[in-house]
Amino acid sequence: MSRLIKPIEYAKEQNISRQAVYAKIKKGLLHSKTVDGKIYVVLNEGETPPTPKPNTSSPAPHMVDAQDLLASKDETISVLKESIKDLKETNTEINTTLRGEIELLKQVFAELRTLYV
Repeated sequence: MSRLIKPIEYAKEQNISRQAVYAKIKKGLLHSKTVDGKIYVVLNEGETPPTPKPNTSSPAPHMVDAQDLLASKDETISVLKESIKDLKETNTEINTTLRGEIELLKQVFAELRTLYV
């Protein structure tokens, strides 16, 4: 005899995502059944869902030294601060130029108004 469980329940039991369950069903790794348009995972009565193997790997030997990581982070921060400073200066220049252009347009508009009115 077999039992039907929802893919989300199977995912919780296996500590995997719901999408991973649907991918396994699609690949044929999990037996499934569709009832009233809903998909269920089929588990045999004596069968328990396989449990994932615990990750017992040792720390990677190529771990980055914390000091090197902090130094690179500080360097990145200083580069970003310099970029912000340059962008602010550029923004100020653009604003100044735009204000000047607006003043010129106002003057031209005033001259045109006096000519045609």
